[in-house]
Amino acid sequence: MNQVPSIVAILSEKLDFFDRFGKAVVVLEQDFTIHSCNQTFANFYLHVGEPLPGKSLLELLCPDDWMACKSLLEKITAENGSVETQKRFRDPQGEFRWTNVIATKWEAPSGENFTLLFFDDISALKTTQEQLHYSEIKYSKLIENLPVAVFHVDLQQAEPTVYFSKKFEQLFGISLDHLEQSFIGLKRYIHPDDLEKFNDSHEQIGQGKDLIVTEYRLHNDSNEVFWVRERAQLVRNKQNRIEHIYGVMMDISAEVKAQNQLHRFELKYEAVLESASDRIAILDTTGQLVYANNHFFSCLGITREYYFSFQPEDFLHPDDRQKHLQAIHDVLHTEHVSYEYRIIHQDGHWLHMYNKLTLLKDEKGKVEGILSINRDISKLKEYEQQLIQARSKAEESDRLKSAFLANMSHEIRTPLNGIIGFSKLLSGTQVFDEKKRLYADIIERNSQQLMSLISDIIDIAKIESNQLKISPETMNINDLLDEIHQIFSNDLRIHEERQVKLILEKDLPRQNAFIHADRFRFAQLFNNLLSNAFKFTYEGVIRFGYRFTGSDFLFFVSDTGIGIDPEMKELVFQPFRQEDESMTRKYGGTGLGLAICRKLVELMGGKIWLESEKGKGSNFYFRFHLPFSSIHSIPRPDYSDKDFQWPDKLILIVDDNKDILAYMNEIFIPTQVKIIQAESGEEAIEICNWAEHIDLILMDIQMPGMDGFTAVAQILEQHPDLPVVAQTAHAMAGDEKKCIDAGFVGYVSKPVDRQKLFQQINRFLSSKKN
Repeated sequence: MNQVPSIVAILSEKLDFFDRFGKAVVVLEQDFTIHSCNQTFANFYLHVGEPLPGKSLLELLCPDDWMACKSLLEKITAENGSVETQKRFRDPQGEFRWTNVIATKWEAPSGENFTLLFFDDISALKTTQEQLHYSEIKYSKLIENLPVAVFHVDLQQAEPTVYFSKKFEQLFGISLDHLEQSFIGLKRYIHPDDLEKFNDSHEQIGQGKDLIVTEYRLHNDSNEVFWVRERAQLVRNKQNRIEHIYGVMMDISAEVKAQNQLHRFELKYEAVLESASDRIAILDTTGQLVYANNHFFSCLGITREYYFSFQPEDFLHPDDRQKHLQAIHDVLHTEHVSYEYRIIHQDGHWLHMYNKLTLLKDEKGKVEGILSINRDISKLKEYEQQLIQARSKAEESDRLKSAFLANMSHEIRTPLNGIIGFSKLLSGTQVFDEKKRLYADIIERNSQQLMSLISDIIDIAKIESNQLKISPETMNINDLLDEIHQIFSNDLRIHEERQVKLILEKDLPRQNAFIHADRFRFAQLFNNLLSNAFKFTYEGVIRFGYRFTGSDFLFFVSDTGIGIDPEMKELVFQPFRQEDESMTRKYGGTGLGLAICRKLVELMGGKIWLESEKGKGSNFYFRFHLPFSSIHSIPRPDYSDKDFQWPDKLILIVDDNKDILAYMNEIFIPTQVKIIQAESGEEAIEICNWAEHIDLILMDIQMPGMDGFTAVAQILEQHPDLPVVAQTAHAMAGDEKKCIDAGFVGYVSKPVDRQKLFQQINRFLSSKKN
């Protein structure tokens, strides 16, 4: 015979089951005392260790809910079925929590009757509902207190209805019950002459517009007529489908009446006002627009209707709105007010306006409105800004010019001081050979410094006049970088006090490094950047070279020197600018090197940039797309004095400077060539006429009396086969071509490079036979 499970076991199993789902459950006796409960209920509503048997459930209820809950429990006890209710129960902290309760009658296998209660905490939901209810009341009161009637259409409903706020009744005296919550009901009160206008405007819904503004007349049952301006805003979902229409209806009867009152005034003065080039308007005492000429709207690129679809303040610059409102307030007391403000044009730019407000009064002195005359002063403001900028640029230019001249004076006088000083020491009688070599090295180094400065000034002048040209040729980039590395390595050995390591990095082997580019300008780029790196690096590493990406060359010069302030990274690429421009700066320089580098890179179709951190060094990068050359070898001429021997030749050297003539005489001694000298163009012509045979002429261009161009023209008339090489200090773009076009066979710029000069001469003397 099967044994019936005890009630305790059955209830324990049921309560454990609901515990697993977090459901609070209580089992009640017939007298509402708690028979048992699960742990979830205990956690929510009982103190830890609180005795349970004999405790009435009603003790946990809010006193306000006690009677209602007792009646429900009695009903469950007397009848079968279940009841659901919401009541407040006290938690262990003494706070009352809203709880959803489902009560059902349960008969145990033993025949005993119990009531099962299932609890769900809905405190948060109740709080949200209360807040929502409060919010609805608050916004409802807000809407009802607005000076306009509000309407709303929910198009998501199967049969959309129109909600009108109670303000509609107050404004227009039309009962909301008569409107039947629809626009059809509203149409019964629209003036017959305006019905077509109303229908046309509302047919625009769904035609792409989001704002519909309509003006029409309403009449109520008392035959009162009101002018209404309706603004309907369409709200779309993500699929661009209209879901809601929100709008307001305002009584503009006073505005229309004022407009009618001014009709005669408009007719009388309309021609004058419409022909004015100013924005002219008449405002009421609150600042609302009553009348405006066409220019008032057209100068903004808008129509009259578009203007009235917004508030006047919407067109004003946000920073000027308070100024405008203050002016409206002030004119009522002072009668005249002037101010400037900004107003937006339809295309988005701001116009600067000068507005003069004048109070309008009738014959009795009663204020009728405000006259507003607005003049567009945008051009004037633009000219004013241009003058300010021009003045700023002029002051900056003057400052830069003064700083540059002071810097040039220092940079030129410094090497000149060394050249002149040590030249005088060389002339002394007590100078030994070792010191002579030292002095000569100092003179040469300062001369090179001075020459570099002059070259930079010439290059920046070429850049400013767009005369600097790029001359590509076949070259080997590895050979060039090797030469540069050798030169700067020698300089490092001279400056033993610097603990700097120079590293060259190349991506391509020599046989693959033949490119088509301007060799001279590439060398100039690396010389300028490396000189910069040496100037600011006393210890650490200087790296330079290139990376080949497969399509582009990325060249770089990096150092571990003092670095550059991030705010100065663009400034250092400007002519005459340096990070430290003070008179007490530690480092020299003219501020031209990096400006020349940027222009050279741009002319060669590349881009240069700088990455630097103060105190940690600088990295200069420049990138080019360079074509490879089909030539895979370039002869490297290695000339010596033995290659320049012309014992049977005669050269005429023409120059008005005796020092140059003396220098030329000295450098030609090893060549064993015979030399005749002339100090003017006229003397050169005369020598050519009596000398038996001259093999070549070196002709200066700029000389007093007859210049080199005139002299060579006359010489070639008599001796057309005589080669004449120009030697000149003219080094600007086009000078070489000008010389060649004038009949010269070659061109050498001053200061003369001995080897380049001899190579030029050798082209002609080595090919001439006795």
